[in-house]
Amino acid sequence: MEREATKGRLLDTLERLGNLRRAQTRRLGGEFGLVPVQLESLHYLAKANRYSDTPGALAEYLGITKGTMSQSIRALELKGYLIKKPDPFDKRVIHCELTKAGRKVVQATATPEFVLDALASLPAEEIDQSNAALEALLRAMETNQGYRTFGACRTCRYFLVEPNSFRCELTGEELLDAETMLICRENQPRDEAS
Repeated sequence: MEREATKGRLLDTLERLGNLRRAQTRRLGGEFGLVPVQLESLHYLAKANRYSDTPGALAEYLGITKGTMSQSIRALELKGYLIKKPDPFDKRVIHCELTKAGRKVVQATATPEFVLDALASLPAEEIDQSNAALEALLRAMETNQGYRTFGACRTCRYFLVEPNSFRCELTGEELLDAETMLICRENQPRDEAS
């Protein structure tokens, strides 16, 4: 019985955190004439690597339809926040790249100060424990629902450290140091590699 009550409190807490985040997204997006999905799209693209900056990956990450994604991308293009570019090797693939104006929006709507203040008030051990628990919950949800995991290259089983460089074992391509911290749709967490 106590375990069920604890799960209920966790679900209530997650719901409240989600509600606060959505309210903040609506408010901040509104300042730039953006609806939440458009602002979330910009934030995702600012963190996505070259394998994951496509409309399809964006739709998967946000859990929206391709039609909604197409409309959002078009609106962001019209506002001057992103441009679409064909892949240099496969013309069927389109990449979405933030413009300077798009990057300014992302910077202006980054994690709100009240969230950073709240995190700063917590002991490091509590933050580490919370992060580990939430990551485990996220992975379980993704696995149970068949969603892609999305994660930084450095957390992936395909990430290889070579002398003087990094490489993606899946694609065989070399990775720049800055790319290794970006979100990839092909991410396979190391703990699932065995």
